[in-house]
Order: sequence, then structure tokens, then C-alpha cells
Amino acid sequence: MPSTQEISHETSVVPALWAESIVNSLSTEWDKYIAEKTKTRETTVADLDLVMKGRYRDRGIQRLGGSGARAVYYLIDDYFQLRAVFGSDDRLESPPMLQPATKWCRRPAGDIGVVLTGVNTREYNRSTALQGIPTTQEGAYENWIVTEAMERWNKYLAEKTKTAETTIADLDLVMKERYRDRGIQRLGGSGTRAMYYLIDDYFQLRAVFGSDDRLESPPMLQPVTKWCRRPDGDIVVSME
Repeated sequence: MPSTQEISHETSVVPALWAESIVNSLSTEWDKYIAEKTKTRETTVADLDLVMKGRYRDRGIQRLGGSGARAVYYLIDDYFQLRAVFGSDDRLESPPMLQPATKWCRRPAGDIGVVLTGVNTREYNRSTALQGIPTTQEGAYENWIVTEAMERWNKYLAEKTKTAETTIADLDLVMKERYRDRGIQRLGGSGTRAMYYLIDDYFQLRAVFGSDDRLESPPMLQPVTKWCRRPDGDIVVSME
């Protein structure tokens, strides 16, 4: 096992070199792969899902106005995401675009708001303008989309859950296809446990269930924190 000093040396030197060489190389590989596997006005959403199968961490849809057009995003890793715009006829409108990975904010309906944090500003302004969202400052947009999503989540959870009645299976159904990760944190030896759902880059949901598998209190939407997973699958959640 490497010493702390060795790890420190590796993490301070390798990432800069790795990012410059490997990431640039992979960007070229992705561009080639997507160009070979997709075709404007022919590729459908289902086709692209097949092209990207097993190659992404998360998937989200951003509605572009009321015309039926939408951008489908695939979060590939810590460096890249793919954005592909489809028209109301479910056909690819232009070649998919490989972008730097950005922050996503997921609404309970499953669609996402994407905070581009300085990249592709022209495209960002166009897509947000189509939704009627202010585009004067990215910070203002981020605050708007996060606040709106939080309000929608609170309303959705209040409608879909009930203390002392909702079970873990019920909540799993309520959260289906609305999260990136799921974990259980044991709370003592009584059988009580907290269920966590990592929703996006901003929010996680925490719901406490008793030994009878019933919800003990209303689920709580929280800012994202760090998780540490044990070999048995349980997690420890940092409250930083």
C-alpha cells in the first residue's frame, strides 16, 4: 500500500499531466465515435440511448420551449457530458456536442436544468431564453433554477408521501428515475434507518424509516453531502 507521502505526490503531479494528455485524447475519441454512430435528421432518442448504453453516469432531458424540442444530456464522467438536441419529430436536429461536465438540477418531473458555469455562453443564453428564464447572469439563473426545483420537490414529496404510512418500497417508486445514487444509513440497533437518494449536483433526499418499515417523518430535501459506502452496501453520510 502506498504511503501518505506517495499518494500526496501522485495527486499533486499526475492530474495536471493526465488532464492535458488523456482527456484531450478521449475528447477526440468521443468526437469520432459520435460522428460515426449518429446522423442528423435520422438518429432518434432511442437510437442515441443505444449508442450511449453503458457509457454514461446520468441522463437528463431539458425542455426547449413549448415546441416539443428538447436537449438530451448524458453525463459521461467528471470531465464530459454529451448534449443532443431533438425536434418534436424525435429526430436529431444537429450533431451531438461534447461539452465540459456541468452542474445539473433535476426537477421531480425528471427534466433537468443545466448550469453551464461559463462554457458555451451563446448556447446557454439561447436555451434559457427559449424557456423564458432570465439570462443576464449565470449566477441569477442558477439561483432561479435551484429555488424553483426545491419548491417543486417539496410540493411533490408532500403529495406523494405520508408519515406512518409510506414504506421504503413506496418511496423507491416515488423516486424512480429521479436520482443518481441510493444508500441506507443505519441509525443505531433499533432497526431505524435513513434512506438517501442523491438527486443531482444540488440536492439529496433523506427519509427516516422505523423498524416497521414506515416513514417516521416527512422526507427532507438537503444540500448534497459526501457519502462513504461500506462493503456491506450501507453508507455513512457527512453532514459538512
